[in-house]
Amino acid sequence: NKKMDDVVITHLATNSTKISLRNILRVVLDAVKTKESKNIVSGPIILTFDNKKLTKRSQHNVFWKVLEEEVLNEQNYKYVAIIDDKFDLTLISIDKMSNNFTSTIIAQASPNGRGALSIIRLSGREAHQIALKVINKKFFSKEKELHWLFDQEQNKFDQALLLIFNAPNSFTGEDIIEFCCHGSPLIVQKLIETCLHYGACMAEAGEFAQRAFLNGKMNLLQAESIMDLISAKSAKLLQMTMNGLDGSLKNQIEDLKFKLTQILGLIHGPLDFPIESETTEIDLKQIYKLLEETRETIYKLLEKSRQNNIFRTGLKTVILGRPNVGKSSLLNLLLQEERAIVSPTAGTTRDFLTEEILIKDIPITLIDTAGLRQNAQNEIEQIGIQKALKLAQMADLILFIFDVSCGWTEEDQELFIALPKNTKTIILGNKSDLKINSADKPAENFVCISAKTTSGLENLEIALLQSLNLNEIESDFEISLNQRQMGLFLNAFKPLEDLNPEIPIEFVSLKIEESLNYLEQILGHKFSSDKALNAIFANFCIGK
Repeated sequence: NKKMDDVVITHLATNSTKISLRNILRVVLDAVKTKESKNIVSGPIILTFDNKKLTKRSQHNVFWKVLEEEVLNEQNYKYVAIIDDKFDLTLISIDKMSNNFTSTIIAQASPNGRGALSIIRLSGREAHQIALKVINKKFFSKEKELHWLFDQEQNKFDQALLLIFNAPNSFTGEDIIEFCCHGSPLIVQKLIETCLHYGACMAEAGEFAQRAFLNGKMNLLQAESIMDLISAKSAKLLQMTMNGLDGSLKNQIEDLKFKLTQILGLIHGPLDFPIESETTEIDLKQIYKLLEETRETIYKLLEKSRQNNIFRTGLKTVILGRPNVGKSSLLNLLLQEERAIVSPTAGTTRDFLTEEILIKDIPITLIDTAGLRQNAQNEIEQIGIQKALKLAQMADLILFIFDVSCGWTEEDQELFIALPKNTKTIILGNKSDLKINSADKPAENFVCISAKTTSGLENLEIALLQSLNLNEIESDFEISLNQRQMGLFLNAFKPLEDLNPEIPIEFVSLKIEESLNYLEQILGHKFSSDKALNAIFANFCIGK
């Protein structure tokens, strides 16, 4: 046993094939109690087992039974460890376990509303028993079969296809039953109510994926990628999401961990085991070669993700300009529909219009605004102009339009100068189908377009990509990190950033261990708080 920061780490090594889980749990849990109060320490219990036979189905069921009898009913214990098939450990509180891991959850896995079919997912230790009651049978004859569904009063209410997934070979690692019933909201409601009557609980948002993670069926990156896959708005983001789902990003992180671990070996070998080591000198050249490779990889991942984050968050784009320069016409052109009213009368647009489109796979929120002018007499128009200026302050990109047939006027110049300095702006010269006033041009480069004939639209798309600098970082690995992943990668990079041969090697070792810790957290291998884990899965949809 090694106590460190109120965390008790217990490692049990055994070669016995008849290992008693009950005895192991009792010994370990008793060991971490304090002699005075008989209460567990504030930190978690970590159990590791060397016996691979613990992953068998029979042992799996015994394990949960022991947890119920020896842990869940013992009020003194606050935490317990979950051991998955790969011997990764995940800590959850007793309350979390009693609410979730001993319960059977149910939710609709398909979208709400009417349709041909709806899918209802049931997961947990009682999934088989509950489903058998719903179909009024004593056992399943096949893993997929049509059955009549009966409510608690034995009234037949639908016919459904049942798909049976036995633990641990299922999405959650638990027994799962999926009902493919007819897509009527009334049938879905009746089925869920019937399962609840027989002992199921309504699943929380993301609870199926959370159980899959806690049962070792996927790492945290893969779990988060599932949500990204569902919410992706473009094919580009789908492609990047697959790098998290298929394990490509995990492999990159494992490579980083391997290099940092190599560095620790090069440092501690000569220091801690001078006799066994081939040399007593620390190979600083090799250490800083590996360190530079690691820093460069993390930096490129961060920069590529910052660049590609636009495919995740989208681009808030505000269309600004004087009245009657073609703002609403441009909106209609990009949407390919008559969304905004177009009129030669100045001040037609009083309020702003918002629509979403995809340009070169970039999700763009287009906002058409009231024409900007200083002599607006109408109070409603004045309010619209004030809204337009506020929206400009919050925009990611501004499309500033002027009438190229009239030329760049003093009013255009005044309005342009007043725009936010830190916001990317593209100047568009509209009405290029008319005679262009070549004498008066803006000092900056601009794109000529015609909202009437669609001329110049391709040039606008090119200018958009150039303004976002999407081709600056060369990489053959497309990635878009979410906020949690980005923060942890930044934390992993910072300890390594300023390391150099002038720094004491013991300090370098500590910084590398710090970086390794953050890389482990990205994969979800180190979570000391249920709240942090729950916050991640709370963003998932119900039924996933």
